[in-house]
Amino acid sequence: LPAMRRTFRYHGPTTQPWTRGLATSLAVANLVGCWMPPSPVTAPRRVNSESLTARASSVNARPQATFSPLPLPPPTTSQAAWQTTVDENPDPNMPAQWGSLGVTTAPLDQARVQDDTGAYLVRVSDNATLAPLLKNPALRDSRVSVRIPWGNGWLLRLEAPDEGDTTAWRQAVSQLPEIRGMVREGRKYKFSDPELPKQWSHASTTANTTQAWELVTPESQASIVVAVLDTGLDITHPEFAGRVVTPFNAMNGATPTTSVTDNDGHGTHVTGIIAADGQNETGGAGVAWGVRILPIKVLTAAGGTDAEILRGFMHAVNWRPSPDDGSRVRVINMSLGNSSADVSAIYTEAVAIAEAAGIVVVAASGNNSAGFVASPANSPGVLAVGSSFRHAAWEGVSTFSNGGPRLDLVAPGEEIYAPLPGDRYGYFSGTSMASPYVAGVAALLVARYDPLNARTDANFVDLVRQRLTLAVKDLGLPGRDDLAGSGRLDAGRALAPATLEALP
Repeated sequence: LPAMRRTFRYHGPTTQPWTRGLATSLAVANLVGCWMPPSPVTAPRRVNSESLTARASSVNARPQATFSPLPLPPPTTSQAAWQTTVDENPDPNMPAQWGSLGVTTAPLDQARVQDDTGAYLVRVSDNATLAPLLKNPALRDSRVSVRIPWGNGWLLRLEAPDEGDTTAWRQAVSQLPEIRGMVREGRKYKFSDPELPKQWSHASTTANTTQAWELVTPESQASIVVAVLDTGLDITHPEFAGRVVTPFNAMNGATPTTSVTDNDGHGTHVTGIIAADGQNETGGAGVAWGVRILPIKVLTAAGGTDAEILRGFMHAVNWRPSPDDGSRVRVINMSLGNSSADVSAIYTEAVAIAEAAGIVVVAASGNNSAGFVASPANSPGVLAVGSSFRHAAWEGVSTFSNGGPRLDLVAPGEEIYAPLPGDRYGYFSGTSMASPYVAGVAALLVARYDPLNARTDANFVDLVRQRLTLAVKDLGLPGRDDLAGSGRLDAGRALAPATLEALP
């Protein structure tokens, strides 16, 4: 039975970069490398706004990771690849439709399963009836603790029998005709490390959010909902007044009405980077401060399981407002992940479902100083975002930021000022801070180029991704490279063309 491979938790940046140019190393050597608690600071006045015909595949294409000798099949909602490993002696009874993501690991009983929850994620075939399946004798000694609507089917979190060898049990469950795939469940964590006291991400001389604000009014963003999968949100913070919709707690055992209280601060900070109010005369401004926010709690300070994250993800995809409300989720941000290079077939299919609904998915690349993008940012269809810094005359890629062939671009991720719970503010650093910057610009693109909020197709999502990866400043070698992806996002350049198809 194939396994979902897990790795150790990473906590905090490191001063051992996997590769860096000399200028970048000199510029950030004194800025990064220690973990410190966040420091709330006094809020300044608000930030004021200053007054693809060609796809360029050589810049924007997302080459397969070097660890994968096989090409990735195009994900579809109806038939996705569900084998996350390629065993040297594959099971001859394995369903043919599982395919392969080309990630080679050991068989289940030999695989690394650090941070393994002991449960399994089981994909029920489309249109299968759930009630008879749950009465099957093969499931008699196990427990279904989470049920997630999944396209036309279900994803179940299945807890194994308490005693004995589970090999025969796994084999019996995986061979049920209603089951398309079964993988071990892991755990994922937030990507951040606080604090270096500067705010610079909106400047016209760098990421250029101020120019973007001149092209997209807050009023035009009102029907755009950005779902933030994180540690929750301080929904009483004045930066989000009137713009939070139906918070959802996806933690195992929680109900939709359970509080999304952010006891960690990470989720409030990430959400503030996206959408902190730019007109309330306090604090800073988010990138897209006219959008509405759907806060989904999938993490605590100790992380969250794949089932919790995927439950939250599908809630965002399926979220619908009242009948007279034209708003929809158009962007999902995930500032979370693990320290594994393996590509997850479960997240790949989830992202494909989101794409088909017209939703742009953005995720942090990871803080391991590694030459690979972590899961789930490495899933096909996800915009994988690394972190950039600015220090005096230097601008470059953060030493802790993961890179590699699956990295799409970088965005401001060091010394980022945003709200914290309790009406506070502070500076955090990490790829967790870079991802919401890109998510905010993606929301601005949707507001500008889909003013009726009606595009629910994957082609529109692809055009948004193309625009974001082309509207960049090159920070590394000419063209795309594994250190900075296509470059550092320029928000003003991304919003400038009259049509989404035009080159930025």
